[in-house]
Amino acid sequence: MTQITQKDIAAALRVSRETVTKALSGDPKVADDTRRAVLDKAGALGYTPNLLASSLASRRSRLVGVVVPHIAHPLFSVVVEELHRECRRRGYTMIPMISLDNRQYGLEGVRQLLSMRVAAMVLCAASPGSDPEVDRLLRELDVPAVLFGPEVENASCRCVVPDDRATAFRAAAYALSRGYARPAFLCGDTVSRREEERRRGYLDAWTEFCPGSERPVIVPCGASRDEGCAAALRLLRSSQCPDFILTSDGSVALGVCDAARMEGLALPGQFGVVALDEPPIGGEAFVLTRTVFSAARIADAVVDQLFGALSGETGPVRRTVPGELLLGGSCR
Repeated sequence: MTQITQKDIAAALRVSRETVTKALSGDPKVADDTRRAVLDKAGALGYTPNLLASSLASRRSRLVGVVVPHIAHPLFSVVVEELHRECRRRGYTMIPMISLDNRQYGLEGVRQLLSMRVAAMVLCAASPGSDPEVDRLLRELDVPAVLFGPEVENASCRCVVPDDRATAFRAAAYALSRGYARPAFLCGDTVSRREEERRRGYLDAWTEFCPGSERPVIVPCGASRDEGCAAALRLLRSSQCPDFILTSDGSVALGVCDAARMEGLALPGQFGVVALDEPPIGGEAFVLTRTVFSAARIADAVVDQLFGALSGETGPVRRTVPGELLLGGSCR
């Protein structure tokens, strides 16, 4: 069987071989219509590029490595699909690796991708992006990378993170604008950048909407429904007695709803609850007013960051994606 070459594609389209080469390599000077025509014809003719030869010649390939903990996940699946779509459109080949939340698997995946001389890498910040060994390898081999996820702390590369401060402000401000006057925040009981940003967002809303209040009510709480119920009962039976509670966790928010019912408070008329995270899937989940982060918007930001790095833009760039408020029956 005769192997199809770039010369064959050029002849079929009546363009120069140089144009075909540039189109297949993603050269930005090639018009989108021409690039699509070349890619379509290459696919129709069964053209298979010699990726190894290309990477050896240029010391960098047209490969993009992606490492995520899982594929069957509402965020990771969308990010991987969008990366695949955009890489193909721009003449790159995406190679996914799955870490299964296992540090060793993640490191092995990164090393395998680096051995292929990938042009760039996209990593979930939790696994394995937060691993210092991964950061060392990327620095030594000078491979541009993009981290995405809420666990990004002090990234030395490009990253995409949820805008937790703006999201917490939006959630609290919405409730306070609906007539609730005595807010409280059940924040997470762990120390992290994400929880700190959420506290700041809550304080921003409290400062704007509660100027006459003595001090903001912020109470650390675990992440279970029972812990949320117990913490809310203590607040409701105290002198502070809030009429609205913002929570960091969806399960905690369901526990707050349980406490309100136990105290005879009607939702949402007498008492309101908003969660900054999705509750477990179940029959009660729909009742909560909560914030959600659009997987499609995160994926778009990851793609922008990736091709910004590949185009030679310098310096670490932090992109934030604000959450959206999803209205339910737990807040006016």
